[in-house]
Amino acid sequence: MKVSITYWFIITLFVLLTSVGFSQQVFENDKERLAYANEQFDQGNYGEAKPQMSHFLGKDPKSTEFNLKFGVCLLFTDEDKSESVKYLRYSATKGGKESRATFFLGKAYHLTYRFNEALIEYEKFKQYGESDDKNDLQVDLHINMAKNGKNLLRNLTELVVEEKKVSSYPRFQYSYDLSQIGGKILVTDEFQSKLDKKKDYRSLVYFPAKNQNVIFYSSYGKDGENGLDLYKVRRLQMENGQMRRYCQLI
Repeated sequence: MKVSITYWFIITLFVLLTSVGFSQQVFENDKERLAYANEQFDQGNYGEAKPQMSHFLGKDPKSTEFNLKFGVCLLFTDEDKSESVKYLRYSATKGGKESRATFFLGKAYHLTYRFNEALIEYEKFKQYGESDDKNDLQVDLHINMAKNGKNLLRNLTELVVEEKKVSSYPRFQYSYDLSQIGGKILVTDEFQSKLDKKKDYRSLVYFPAKNQNVIFYSSYGKDGENGLDLYKVRRLQMENGQMRRYCQLI
């Protein structure tokens, strides 16, 4: 009996200490909590921002701001993207066609393969949204991607998602199955353009297994006109033995 009591005491103490060590952020008041929530949201840390936005949405369920921000958090963190739709739709309806919620509602439809509805929302935002917002969110690129998705569906009788995975952004490249083509994928800043550096974007680079004089990488390019796109680099042997690189948009 004594051993059993001692055992459970140790387990309880361990759980308490672990809970303290991994406790959530503590705030003095809601003003401090809101500042933290907005900071995490603006930095794209949606997992950190989500419980805070949920807290404020619970206190003010009619807020277009909190419906938008909680909806965006769901969109980027939940496996079921459709969960975000009701919050984004509410914010877009109440906030007007120029609201960023209109764009993110389109993106929620886009990621759930509802391309016609996505295009309607994207086009609204393109027409009525603020110029800076449209550039920042790359609405034209999203319209093109939604159109491509729609065209793809025309040639299919049924769209089947064979597998879904949840991965952190820094490690998502390890989810690719290269068993059929070989080679390897790395994340590097070696091919960063000035715009990539400004956006703090590091290229995803594919090294083929056979032709190692050509590699493929992702980049925003010089001006970002095409959004995030694919490029290839070819190494050419020079007479003096040095190598030079030739970059071509795919």
